[in-house]
Amino acid sequence: MKTKTLFAAMSFLTICSMDAQAQIPQQSIRWDKQSLIFDGKRVVPVMGEVHYSRIPQDEWREEVRKIM
Repeated sequence: MKTKTLFAAMSFLTICSMDAQAQIPQQSIRWDKQSLIFDGKRVVPVMGEVHYSRIPQDEWREEVRKIM
């Protein structure tokens, strides 16, 4: 009985996922030397990292805020 219930639940989730994907409009994604371009809007990705082991724990929140 558990196998049938699990199969039914997985089937339902798969169908819901396929329906949700069908409703997502296609985006135009391009890039050049300077940035990514999503639907004509230029986006410059910014990346960074925090070495939490080098920062005292009480300073983590402030360091993460600097990233944003």
